[in-house]
Amino acid sequence: MFLLHFLYLLTFSFIFCRSEICTQDNCQLPSCQCSISNDNPTSLDIIDLPQFILLTFVGSLNKDTLDSIQSILKSSHRNPNKCPITSTFFIHNIYTEYCLVQHLFDNQNEIAITISDKKCSLTKCYNESHWTNDDWYEEIKQQRTNIVEHTQIHQSHIKGFHAPHIKIDQNKYFEFLHQFHFHYDSSMLFKSSSLMYPFTLDYLFDQTDCINCQQWTKPFEAFWQFPLHEWTYPNATISCRTFFDSSCLPINQSHTVDLLFDFIMHNFERHSSIFVGYRSPFIIQLDLSWLSQHKNLHLQALIRFIKYILNSSNHRYVYFVSIEKVLEWFKYPRSLDELHDFWAFSCNDKIYENDIDCFDKELNENEQDNIFNRENIKLLKSNNRTNGSHSENVNHQTERLFPNAKDGKSVDILSTMNRRTVHLLDLSDEILLIILKKLGSMDVLYSLLGVNRRLDQMARSFDKIKFMKLSFISNGQFSSINDVKLNRFCYEILPQINHKIVGLSLALHSMERILLACRYPHLTIIVITIYPPNRLVRYLTEGSPIARLFREQIRSITVMTTNEVFTNESFTDTCECILAICINLFRLNMNRWIKGDSAQLSLRHRSPNICCSSYLHTLSINVKTFDDCLCLLDGRLYQLSSFAVNINSIKRSPIITDSQKVLSNLKEFSLTSIMHTNAYDCRILLLLRRMPNLNKLTLCLNIMRLIVIDGIHLDEEILSHMLYLNTFIFHICTIMSTSETNYFLSINDIKNTFHNWKYSPVNCCIDHFSNGFTYYNIYSIPFKMTRFMHLTNSFRGYHFQFITYLTLYDTRPFEYDFFEWISQSFPLLEYLLVHNSVPQENKGQIESINKKKPSSNISYLYLTQLRLSYAHIDYVDQFLCHTNTYIPRLKSLGIQYEKLVTVTNNFTNDATRLNCSQLKQIIFDELLVYPKHFYLYFPSLIK
Repeated sequence: MFLLHFLYLLTFSFIFCRSEICTQDNCQLPSCQCSISNDNPTSLDIIDLPQFILLTFVGSLNKDTLDSIQSILKSSHRNPNKCPITSTFFIHNIYTEYCLVQHLFDNQNEIAITISDKKCSLTKCYNESHWTNDDWYEEIKQQRTNIVEHTQIHQSHIKGFHAPHIKIDQNKYFEFLHQFHFHYDSSMLFKSSSLMYPFTLDYLFDQTDCINCQQWTKPFEAFWQFPLHEWTYPNATISCRTFFDSSCLPINQSHTVDLLFDFIMHNFERHSSIFVGYRSPFIIQLDLSWLSQHKNLHLQALIRFIKYILNSSNHRYVYFVSIEKVLEWFKYPRSLDELHDFWAFSCNDKIYENDIDCFDKELNENEQDNIFNRENIKLLKSNNRTNGSHSENVNHQTERLFPNAKDGKSVDILSTMNRRTVHLLDLSDEILLIILKKLGSMDVLYSLLGVNRRLDQMARSFDKIKFMKLSFISNGQFSSINDVKLNRFCYEILPQINHKIVGLSLALHSMERILLACRYPHLTIIVITIYPPNRLVRYLTEGSPIARLFREQIRSITVMTTNEVFTNESFTDTCECILAICINLFRLNMNRWIKGDSAQLSLRHRSPNICCSSYLHTLSINVKTFDDCLCLLDGRLYQLSSFAVNINSIKRSPIITDSQKVLSNLKEFSLTSIMHTNAYDCRILLLLRRMPNLNKLTLCLNIMRLIVIDGIHLDEEILSHMLYLNTFIFHICTIMSTSETNYFLSINDIKNTFHNWKYSPVNCCIDHFSNGFTYYNIYSIPFKMTRFMHLTNSFRGYHFQFITYLTLYDTRPFEYDFFEWISQSFPLLEYLLVHNSVPQENKGQIESINKKKPSSNISYLYLTQLRLSYAHIDYVDQFLCHTNTYIPRLKSLGIQYEKLVTVTNNFTNDATRLNCSQLKQIIFDELLVYPKHFYLYFPSLIK
């Protein structure tokens, strides 16, 4: 006998194929949770834990139960975060009126499924020997299908299951629930002495205190169980199964509202006690058919309990919410203080009144459905072609199925196509693919996935799925996916395509939800739009699920941000954290700035052991000083082969201590510094000569020097030390003081020094300014830099298609035709600074011409930031008057207050109103008190 028992255990362990013991090492949130009773399973302090009360309704939804439900879920019953209380409805199709199902779902309640005991005998339905696997499969599938076909509820929102009369067979129906991507079951009943927290079925658990559990042999990965518990009453010798079970109540007392209220309170206090139940979820299960027949005492006691808890100042930690909301909390635990901002508990605060007339229209399951026109919904889910006569119905259903596809930057593909003469489904696959290639992966998946087999397959095979953009930058402004879309992506879309995703572009505030929504086996690339920086550091705390993902999988990170977000210190902290956690990181780009100047890495006063990596090959970053650049090349990143650095300041050092060690691994180097430097010969040249194996070199420098840097100098002082160099891109401006030299070159003199030049063609420009300085610009063409400093009237006839940041400087006037050339030659310009105090000479002539035209030929379609603080008032008028210049996206303006008052005619000039209508920021040199009509003239200005 002992041998047989041993063989059984051995066989059971083999079948289960996983470690029998669940630990924190092999089971971690959000996808796995060990079973824990009478203890706190989270890392939060017990006093910071919320207490959840889960009202669950089981059975048929119809007009007989409507009054009871509405009295429980009153709009005045609100949680501490001011949102209405919500509940979970486990429904089946018998006698259910689906208009009521839709109404409850619209009011943010959860819809889940159960099985009716009226479809077959109780013995046949729940006896393992009588109900086959096919029976379970078809019943679970059909119950969910009924909801989807009779309502506008997408199947991704149907996440839970409850076994009727809590008679369960885990080995059968758990497998199908898991197969159909259900998230949880709530059917296991535990003794009152074992107050269990929700857990996943990844591993075996102690079933001693489980009353209805059967021995099960399969793990169900990331599948949750929300356990039920027996109810008790003080001094009772037995327990009750549910709230409606009176077997544990005193037999010598009448069952009054007071007694039933005490019954609820006693069990609530056991769960909420920080010494007994450790605030484990308290589930109150309500049988809808019983509730319709016994509305008085139990219902009164329950409503009294709800009002008492919600109105009591001692119970501000209690939330009445649905199971799906609590499930999200368990995946991403939040303290009480954070619940007000927790996305899963948010609400739109809109209560939809129920349409009572729908009960008269609702028909039984064998009759035609006139409520939601089931055939029109099926139209979107079939492979049949749709003719024009159905277009109105399809339009209506499209908008209901995809209500948010028109928000922000996304596209409602179906609705857009349905408004055309040719229907979407009439197009050939070739034409559809051409259309889809013009769209982003987010739009395609959100609109087409799950519509019908043809469109579903097309969406799944979409090439752009490999890199999913769930956030985007447009015209210097950050946009992110809204919460409704994010929910669907996390619950439904991402789990279906996760194996195809290689890269993700996401916003920091949604990063946790997206990365923990499912496993991404091939994810190696992350692009993060960050705000604020300390949250990223928190996510990358050692041991967190996101930190493990970054440590084990991520090989490329790009951080995009704005100048308002980072300080030099926080920027350095973030870089340090990323390099410390991401031990397999191959590429890091910290030099993607949405707008404005950038923060810089500053390693001064920092430990020499930070920002180290034995694997990093490619780095793009901003640093504060030249010494910070040298620190990154001191050996801490010894595998570095590609290095792009933007240095804020390059200064001479009183003591030259720069290393002479050869950087033999470096193959690509880019150095940019827009500030003037006089340390070129003593520091920059020395660094470049340490890079003998470079294949590609990029330089963008403004150098103060007594001798012009020309082709001969570059060849003898730099290129002769780089024998393997194939590509040399540069823009070098030599700034010379006229008083310090008599050595002047012409344009031809400089061009002749590039006579035998083997790299890309070179152009040059010379400007002699009246302030005593001469600027010698030499640059490779085509011009590939994104910034250009000190552009003058001399730069004509060339196209600068990559420039986004431009400063204009001259001691000669900028005329109208110059700005016309700028608008055509710098098509992607986002930032423009004008430094010119000389008035325009042809202003009057241009004004007379412009008065005859309704609009200007000059347009800056992408310009968001304009700086005119050092510009003559003629240039203020040139840019702000829409007959001179059209700037539709201008968000930020730097200007002197007096000039703005003059050009706008004390904020009344209609000619300047259009270009100022989108301004969100105006930067003045001093603090001012504005007149009352100031903000009326600038309606978008942030106060």
